[in-house]
Amino acid sequence: MTSTIRKHTPQAPRVRAGWFGAQVAGARARVAQEKQGYIGIFGATVRDEVNELYGLPKGVFISRVVEGSPAEKYGLKDGDIITHFAGREITSWEELLRRIAFYSAGEEVEITLIRGDAISGYREMEVKLVLGKRPD
Repeated sequence: MTSTIRKHTPQAPRVRAGWFGAQVAGARARVAQEKQGYIGIFGATVRDEVNELYGLPKGVFISRVVEGSPAEKYGLKDGDIITHFAGREITSWEELLRRIAFYSAGEEVEITLIRGDAISGYREMEVKLVLGKRPD
């Protein structure tokens, strides 16, 4: 019988706030659904294939800004690509929705977005936005 002895190297625990409800210094708690913030967009993940084919930056492509929403009020536009939310990189629509769940309506967050196109070029913008209340 052959056995392998492996040296155990201690590692820092990997805790992702929100996934297990764990509280870590500086981590946020998930907000009750009725109090969660709202941006007011419809979006889609910029997939690797789209990134390679069309040169779109990775993130969340805004397909539509909802009329009267915080997104409209603070100048987000159809075609913008959200790359960061509250200082954290965003690579998918699902990830953006998960992140928003930790912020209440009325809180100010910073959103980094890319605006432009492959022909005239892209420019990065930072927008401070106050989250609205989710519609019923």
